[in-house]
Amino acid sequence: MLFTPDGRLFLAASQKLRELSLTATGFSLVRNLDSAALYSGLALSYASNRLFFSEGRVVNLDNGTVDDSLLSTAPLVADDETGLAYAGSGSRIIWGGAPMIFRAMSASTLASLWRLEIRVPSSEVASILPMGTNGVLFVGDKIRLVKPGFFGPAIADLALGASAPATVNGVGINFPIQLTVTNNPVWTAWQTELTVELSTGLLFADGSPGAGTNRLTLGLGNLNGTTNLTLQAWAVTNGIFTISATVTSSVPETITANNAQLLAVTVLEPPVLLLDNISLVEGSSSRPGSLVAWLSRPAPTSVNATFTVQPLTAQAADFNSLSGQFQFSAGQQKATLSSIIRGDAVPEFDETAVLSLFSSNLTLARTSAVVTILNDDWPQVTVTNVTVNEGNSGRTNAAFRVTLSAKPPFPVEVLFRTVPLTASAQSDFISREGWIHFEPNEDVKTIAVPVLGDTAYELNETAAFVLLDKANAEFLTGQAVLTIRNDDLPPVPTLAIARQPDGALRFDFDTVLGATYQLQSTTNLTVMWQLLPATVTGSGMPAALMLSSPSEHETYYRLKVQ
Repeated sequence: MLFTPDGRLFLAASQKLRELSLTATGFSLVRNLDSAALYSGLALSYASNRLFFSEGRVVNLDNGTVDDSLLSTAPLVADDETGLAYAGSGSRIIWGGAPMIFRAMSASTLASLWRLEIRVPSSEVASILPMGTNGVLFVGDKIRLVKPGFFGPAIADLALGASAPATVNGVGINFPIQLTVTNNPVWTAWQTELTVELSTGLLFADGSPGAGTNRLTLGLGNLNGTTNLTLQAWAVTNGIFTISATVTSSVPETITANNAQLLAVTVLEPPVLLLDNISLVEGSSSRPGSLVAWLSRPAPTSVNATFTVQPLTAQAADFNSLSGQFQFSAGQQKATLSSIIRGDAVPEFDETAVLSLFSSNLTLARTSAVVTILNDDWPQVTVTNVTVNEGNSGRTNAAFRVTLSAKPPFPVEVLFRTVPLTASAQSDFISREGWIHFEPNEDVKTIAVPVLGDTAYELNETAAFVLLDKANAEFLTGQAVLTIRNDDLPPVPTLAIARQPDGALRFDFDTVLGATYQLQSTTNLTVMWQLLPATVTGSGMPAALMLSSPSEHETYYRLKVQ
């Protein structure tokens, strides 16, 4: 053993030096400065004023002399690797005020190299205890003497740390349980065991110790330091669960309150599939109706729900498939099936079917829903123009033909009204207004508008047949025109003929609005009347026609009115 002037203590064995750093007065337990572990005593035993070690000299603490006769020739425990000797059992007491002197000497000359005195304060008692095999020091370890906190048997100080997620996103999802077991020992914690118990509803996961069970005991051996473990667990149902963990050893402990941990884990319910009764627009063959389902929260993992379709008033042909699946990826909350409904362009009633739902990894808000396919195809309404002769008296019906583009299975109604244009209501025609009712599978209706006849010459007159509103239909044409054709001749005017100074003839006459006046002539040599290049359209005012080069023969003139 060698003390140096800078306070270092060396133990030598088998040509190996081990350094011990000793701390000041009043301490006798040993702490490893690297790991902070406490040992039960210095690897030097003190008994009957003798200091025992395996190689070197013994200093008589009574008189300070080297006394080889005091050298223990057969220590109870001797370690050839470390060169340390240990007392067999029991404690060695140093009373307050008593000195403990270490003196380093040369092994060859016995000359004193260094002297270190450790003195226990008079108010305290220190103890040197046997270290046991856990007290072996390794190359480079630094130790110091520390004040003892006990007098008696060996002890340990285990501490357990544990953590787990406070919330798990759903059933069947693995989650970690982190465990840290630490021994801050005076002695090694012999036969250390860790017990972890999961409350009912939790199991250890595949690949983790204790897989398929909810209770696990792990042997951690003789613990001196820190051990970290990670276990995996999963939930078979949702709810609030507990995880209890306890660490024990065969060595008594100074503090047991930190040997157990209790954790709480909340496993969320599976997302709820929200699918109420659904109304879908049928769409066309190129853009069929879509079916949409929602989850109450984003999917924690990939989940799905399958369904089957049972037609009610709908037909199997109204669906592209009578079964399907809503698939939600992790984080997804909405699933859309865009081709479940087979669209068409046929007018039909709204149709229904029942959707039956099944899922092994979702909660179903309901197990079935009614799907209503909303018809979005309507027959198109057209009405055609009508032309009738006015007649000289009474009524002549103008028949308006109102048609649908298809024969729907449901009733159709169309509201119409006649509106005067150039014709006058009640004098030229009788106004009409009302609903046209098509029974199911009907596609043609005829509406009569009475036209009133007279003998008065007048222009052709018009009125409108207007479509105002509809039910279960669409307008292709919104109105038609009624033309009342005049069939009365205009009055024959009096024709006045006057020769002009230049020899031309001037024909003067009265006109009525809209009538056409044509000048015709014939001679005593001809039989047929000839149409002259002189025509006037009546304006209701007097008119005149000029004939610049009349015939040299006896000529007759007349005015044709139409």
